[in-house]
Amino acid sequence: MDHIEQAYSISDKHKLLAKELYKQSVAELVSKNYQCDLNPFTELSVIFGVKWVDANDPNSQFWNNATLYAEANTAFNYAHLNLGISNRFIKLAEQLVCDELRVSEKVLKKMNKEMNCVLTRTTVDSFSLI
Repeated sequence: MDHIEQAYSISDKHKLLAKELYKQSVAELVSKNYQCDLNPFTELSVIFGVKWVDANDPNSQFWNNATLYAEANTAFNYAHLNLGISNRFIKLAEQLVCDELRVSEKVLKKMNKEMNCVLTRTTVDSFSLI
């Protein structure tokens, strides 16, 4: 199964949660007060991953749970394919965060250029957690 097929195979419950957490993650990333240290796509997936783990298993040690990590990446791909890829990222950011609180249009366009991809570590065997 490829990454896109896998993303669309998650449960309806997880699809709804993924979209909600993705929106929260985008809003956080594009906030003027957020310090983005990685490339925007990677940073967005990290924000989402933390939210996913907290929502699904708040007592889990995320960095020691390859199954939860892979699940988070698959859910991220689903939400990203539906809400962020193909220039939808800018529109979503503009809907979620008002101009005064959002990064500049120039920064938003630069971020958008990094968004046309998916995560590839979506299976447990793709992780080696030490």
